[in-house]
Amino acid sequence: MNERAERGVGIEGIVGPDAAAELAQVAEGCGYRSFWINVLGANVDPIACLQRAVENTRDIEIGIGLFPLDKFSAAELAPRLQEIAASNPRVILGLAGGQMKQGVLQATADAIEVLRAAVPACRIATGGYGPKMLELGARLSDVILGNWLTLERLLWFVELVEAGAHAAARVTPPIYLYHRAARGDDAVARLRREFADYRRYPVHEKHQASMGNPEWIGIACNTSDNIDRQLAPYATHCKVVLKPLPRDVADFDEWCSLIRFFAP
Repeated sequence: MNERAERGVGIEGIVGPDAAAELAQVAEGCGYRSFWINVLGANVDPIACLQRAVENTRDIEIGIGLFPLDKFSAAELAPRLQEIAASNPRVILGLAGGQMKQGVLQATADAIEVLRAAVPACRIATGGYGPKMLELGARLSDVILGNWLTLERLLWFVELVEAGAHAAARVTPPIYLYHRAARGDDAVARLRREFADYRRYPVHEKHQASMGNPEWIGIACNTSDNIDRQLAPYATHCKVVLKPLPRDVADFDEWCSLIRFFAP
């Protein structure tokens, strides 16, 4: 797999719909194959961001990663998504359990069924860390979205997805992986802080422990000449979606700069 051809980029939905639209256009112009909007932060309207990003681009895939089902029900999402994405194969709709403690597998399967009926042209992605969720995604979803994986854990992840797809007599869904990226002398320190910050969520704390609690995951650089080298081991096994770490998550100009810096 060619990491240059398959590289995507992700932003935080907190930037808002207008900025998301412009950043999607920047990403498309830089040669990324996919553009992802993260559903985190108060007052984030991911569907509005999705709509504007789709309207402002021509060919790049536009993904939502991910709708947490403890906050966004499929029944509520379906009518809004029908208005903007019912017939658009560029759109990838990511689903995850969020902080649900029970019934995550059934809730995810039900949501896939509802959204597939409402927006049949869109692809549906599932995200998760455990074997049961990976088996469900391999069996039912169109895309698998990984997050915070060491290379060793990615290989385990891919093996489970492939086994699940084989058992279901399906072609293995493509795997996209969120992979953090930081620039500057303090890049490793910021990657370390970001990784540690996720431990406030029990599901991420458990996931990090399952990998032996590495200090950080991602790529760190001062110049762009070693980005490909750092990504190559991952890009062999999945489609990498870089998640740059801006110093100010609301700074549009910094997002533009980072998207261009880490471009294929």
